[in-house]
Amino acid sequence: EAALLEAECVCERLRNAGTAGEVEDRDRSVCDAGADLPSVRWFRAPHAKLSPPMRRVLARHGFTSVLSDCYGNDPWIPDPAFVAKSMLETAEHGSIAVIHMPERGFREHNHKALRDFLQGMQERQIRVVTLSALHAEALQPSSRQFADVSVGTEE
Repeated sequence: EAALLEAECVCERLRNAGTAGEVEDRDRSVCDAGADLPSVRWFRAPHAKLSPPMRRVLARHGFTSVLSDCYGNDPWIPDPAFVAKSMLETAEHGSIAVIHMPERGFREHNHKALRDFLQGMQERQIRVVTLSALHAEALQPSSRQFADVSVGTEE
């Protein structure tokens, strides 16, 4: 739940920022306030389409592109049971799951879809962590702590 709140905060900053410079200024403000930025800055291209100009901008600003393997088509299907079921059918240990941030009056069905998905993951005994946590553990050659992990919300 803390990761979800943190992700919502980051998404709100990005939504309210008009330029990449403003995002950097806001990131510095967050750091000045005592919050840490993730060591890797993740970016998921809309519809997994990443153009050469987008790649250059991401590289210039230090973002790493990521894809997912667990997706429920939540922007187009407003049925939370269908979204959660679809995601649970494809989720495996180490999966990267994507569900869009619900807001008041927009994608509200995702609140329930996310709850149901997380409950299903718990029932399957698959621990959900952030992409940054999964990445950090993957860099530890001797650790098998996250062998049963799937990725949840991310900044």
